[in-house]
Amino acid sequence: MLKAFKYRLYPNKYQTVLINKHFGCTRYIYNYGLNLKTSTYQKDKVQLHITNIITKLPKLKEDLPWLKEVNSQSL
Repeated sequence: MLKAFKYRLYPNKYQTVLINKHFGCTRYIYNYGLNLKTSTYQKDKVQLHITNIITKLPKLKEDLPWLKEVNSQSL
């Protein structure tokens, strides 16, 4: 027998803003990595590994300070 649980969240305004920041930052990082991977492949015909993209994250966080507002685990 399989069980399923449903949980409903009722965040307050501050938590809603923080959740939206996390979603926005992760969306930006995903699109940045995807763009970097495709442009590198089109230019050099070399496929980047995920570790190559992750090593660029600290520099990106320095250039874009709003990425520091969320947890690093989310990114």
